[in-house]
Amino acid sequence: MTRSDQKAITFKITTKEYEKIKQIAKSCHMSPTEFSRHQALGNQITPTVLEVTDSENHVSSHRYNLLEKAYAKQKAKNLKITKDYQKAIENIHKDYEKVSIINQLIPYIQIDGTIDNEALKNDKDLLTALSQLDY
Repeated sequence: MTRSDQKAITFKITTKEYEKIKQIAKSCHMSPTEFSRHQALGNQITPTVLEVTDSENHVSSHRYNLLEKAYAKQKAKNLKITKDYQKAIENIHKDYEKVSIINQLIPYIQIDGTIDNEALKNDKDLLTALSQLDY
């Protein structure tokens, strides 16, 4: 069909009528213009309707409930793992602080393995830190 063979028909409808045509056309996977043209030509167009049976609905509902329970379990596991991870990080930081304090003690250890108590008594910060260790 060439452009000279095409003719245009214009008609006025209310907004409410247009919205109704638009909804029906959408359910038929067409534009409102295409749907109107087919209707004007007398073509029988029926919207695509999917019918869900009770058994299918029951299966979907049951599957949804199973997925919801599995999601809740996984969420609880993730929360526990997160808490355990945070606790492990806290313990690592505490251990790092202890190692840091012990490393400050190394200069006071003599070659024979004894501690130079006279020099250690003058380091009040280290003595305070050592007294706060949980040993």
